[in-house]
Amino acid sequence: PWRPIAFLPSPQSCTPCDPLAMSKKVRWVPAPRRYRAELMQDEAACSQAHRHPLQMGIEPEMSSVKMAVSAAPMPESTDSNGHDDFQDPLLDDPLNPRPQTYRQTAFNTSASMARADSAVKLKRKVEELLDWDEMRKEILATYTTQANIPIVSKIVDDVEAEPKVVTLTERAKRRLEGLEEEEEQTTGIRRNLTQKELVSHLETLAGDLVSAWGNAEKVKSLRFVIQGCKMLVNCQVPQVYPSLFVLVAKVLDTFGRLVFERIHRRSQYDDKSGKQIQTLPENFRPADIPDEAKDMCRNWLFKVAAIRELIPRVYVEMCLWECNRFISDDVGLYTNMMTRFISQIRGMGDPLVANYARFYLLRKATEVFSGEIPIHLVMQCLEDWNATRVQWQGVQFEAYLDSAKLDMDNYIHLYTPSLRWELASLGVRADTQLFESTLAIYDKCKLSVVLNALIASFKPHLISRHVLALIERIKTCRPGIVPWYECYAALGVQLAKEPPAEKLRLRVLNEVWMDVTDISNLKEYMTIAQAWLEFVCNHFGHREVCILLTDIMRHIGQDKFADGLDNHVQGVLSILLEHIKGFEALFGLDHLLPLIDLLQPGTRVDLCKNTLTRFAQTGSPVSDPVIINSLLDLCRTLHDSLTEFSLEDDRRQFSQLICAFMHKVRFGRDIEGHLNFFVECRRSFAKMNAVVEASVMGVLGVINTALQVTTIKQHSKKSAAFVKACLAFCHITIPSLDDHFRKLRLLLLSAMVGLCAGFVTQADILMQTCLATLRDVPAFVLMPNNIVQSTEAPMVEFLMQLASAILVMPGHPKLGPFHLFTEYIDVVKGYQWDAISVGRSRVLLAALRSLSALGQEELPYHFASGATTSNDELYAGSKEYRAEIEEMCTGLMNDVLADLAELDDTDRNAMKKGASIALELVSTILGFATPTDRIRSLVPKIWTLAAKQPAGNEHYMQQLEHAFSSRSQWEGVAAKLKA
Repeated sequence: PWRPIAFLPSPQSCTPCDPLAMSKKVRWVPAPRRYRAELMQDEAACSQAHRHPLQMGIEPEMSSVKMAVSAAPMPESTDSNGHDDFQDPLLDDPLNPRPQTYRQTAFNTSASMARADSAVKLKRKVEELLDWDEMRKEILATYTTQANIPIVSKIVDDVEAEPKVVTLTERAKRRLEGLEEEEEQTTGIRRNLTQKELVSHLETLAGDLVSAWGNAEKVKSLRFVIQGCKMLVNCQVPQVYPSLFVLVAKVLDTFGRLVFERIHRRSQYDDKSGKQIQTLPENFRPADIPDEAKDMCRNWLFKVAAIRELIPRVYVEMCLWECNRFISDDVGLYTNMMTRFISQIRGMGDPLVANYARFYLLRKATEVFSGEIPIHLVMQCLEDWNATRVQWQGVQFEAYLDSAKLDMDNYIHLYTPSLRWELASLGVRADTQLFESTLAIYDKCKLSVVLNALIASFKPHLISRHVLALIERIKTCRPGIVPWYECYAALGVQLAKEPPAEKLRLRVLNEVWMDVTDISNLKEYMTIAQAWLEFVCNHFGHREVCILLTDIMRHIGQDKFADGLDNHVQGVLSILLEHIKGFEALFGLDHLLPLIDLLQPGTRVDLCKNTLTRFAQTGSPVSDPVIINSLLDLCRTLHDSLTEFSLEDDRRQFSQLICAFMHKVRFGRDIEGHLNFFVECRRSFAKMNAVVEASVMGVLGVINTALQVTTIKQHSKKSAAFVKACLAFCHITIPSLDDHFRKLRLLLLSAMVGLCAGFVTQADILMQTCLATLRDVPAFVLMPNNIVQSTEAPMVEFLMQLASAILVMPGHPKLGPFHLFTEYIDVVKGYQWDAISVGRSRVLLAALRSLSALGQEELPYHFASGATTSNDELYAGSKEYRAEIEEMCTGLMNDVLADLAELDDTDRNAMKKGASIALELVSTILGFATPTDRIRSLVPKIWTLAAKQPAGNEHYMQQLEHAFSSRSQWEGVAAKLKA
């Protein structure tokens, strides 16, 4: 039914003098191959491995393997001084050799290191409990005012500069001038600033401080710091005092850091020559500090002690507190200094000013004591604050509140940041006795701000142990700016970390919810419910969680459009997503999807993304239809949120999440349901090429599942129709993709799966569609970044893969055994190849090798299932079949020779590429051609062309020479190659 198709090579432009011109008459005859015998002959000898090469120094857990171990111990490598000279490359820096000896100082001992590690851990606990940077932002955003703030902007000379003339006459004259100008300097220039102007003023002050320091005006820098501290004396506008405190604290911290760094540098470098004299360790001791650096440190401390006013002197001393490390490491010294600071702060008349001074004292004490602040001194600070509450009474205090336009609750609220820090410093190392002592202080004031800070600051196990007592105090606390419901919320957060005894949990929940469920304000209710939901999820069952969600939905139903509801609902859903174990339990909650529907579109998209991300990372494969449909709805939400203006990164991220969900869906033996699922995915996610591609891959996997259920030779009418439907799905879906090469790879893969299933007709159609798609591939494409890119590299890669796949395709009863190869060659010739490219020749050589393999009595590979009969069985022994193979191979070889003949001898790059193709042609001849006389005479000519540009191919050429010399049928050719 078929006739041989004459293969005519394309016209060539080689000249008669071309050494390859006469080679076009050489006929290619495929050499006979026995692939199975060759495979067995070339198979490398294998032996069992008893130890993995990456198991260095690890004894394998194999009872059958016995290692011979020498009884003699390995000698230790030591130097002449007895020091171990081994350096572990994974522990030490090989470029920084370990010193032979260590200085035997206290910080090198194991006990000191253990104390340092413990101190660091305690410091981290305080920093985790209260982050200064976050608190600073919160204070600046919370404590604001519209009133003007009076300040003194003139620098006051509290610290006198060193006089250049030290005679008694000059000194007396300077003192008289100072007395005359003291009143004028102290008065300064008074200005009224808004809060925004005040912030700008203090930022300018900090900049002036750094500039003066950089200009070596150290005393002037100190004066700038004193000017900032003087602002803390004034409490005429108390509403902004916490914000003023954090701004001045930044100036103080900057100054303290500058002084510390200067002394630290002076300890390592000579001040005159600038040469480094030593390197201080991180935990240095006073013994490591030179005397000059110690004198510099004492000089700064003496200057600060000369400041006249109490508040500036105390603040500047505290900011330089850490500098005492250079002159003493006695812990008792730091304890005595802290005791002195506490006593000095008692001399500050305003209780608000005094408590923020204690705030700064405890902040610096955390750094100085590395978290191990003496607890009795922290407790003393809290007791001192409690003692100053007597000043909140009287006519004078009421007049002060009236002048500041403050009520009592708002005034107490100004103490919140300082009290939070004080209680945090207590709570990080508190025990039961200290907790009860702190609770006794609360009982004296009964302020909700203290109770809320106490619950949030102390360790969770202490809170859970006294939970019933705390609930009673919450019920009776004095309401204020910090409402009682925030105390309940803080209690819920702590109990989620450390629950009470199991027999008390339900009682605690009922006691709290007796008050909470009657709250009509949705914001207050949701604040508590969100905090207690984590406790219920972690320590109760499915029933209690559903009851709590039902109560939440009841309150939301009364006011679905309340301000801030979206944030609370998002918080509730995030807690459920994080703490409900298993997606079966999560989507088994009755109110989960109604809660998601309450979210705003943007928030809903974020929640869907988080849910699918968690499912992709931790979720196991799912087969429950309810969960599959619920997750599919979340995927639709992500897909529908995309518009033509959406970012490419969002498209990619959403596509990856949806694909991850699709890969984890299981239908078991319900292969029809699985196919319907992918059909629904194709319909729902048409905008996402990656998801459409994943749908095709999933359907091909379904075909594989179907083949495992029934054997290919026993296809029933139903199973055959199902596999055909799957292949039809692929045939319809793949052309909708945008990327040409994605379409080509999927079409080729679908054709191979069709052949595995035994459906040759469908596979042939898919293969023809693949070849038709190849004709539409342009030579250049415009990338998303507006860069024009050639398609030649992926085209070559795919065409070489396709040539190997066509090898096992059976011939067509009407079009003949080579209709696919004929179309393949037409596609190769129709593509617009680059003028200096060798891609065309590489593809033609791949086709030449495949056609040569097709002419063997047995192909190198078949389908293991036996469902498809290849051409070696269909056309075995046909003379016309072998003659046409030889004709097509001859034409392909002539095309490659013509490409080599057209190379420009003057173009070094073109000749280098031609050399690689010449070597590949020689290798193909060696492996697939019968060594006729004409072929033997052709090989040296091609070799000559490869030898013109041997750079990078020398080793390959040596291997080819050895291969020719080792085969008897090529005797004589190897000598010509070496010549």
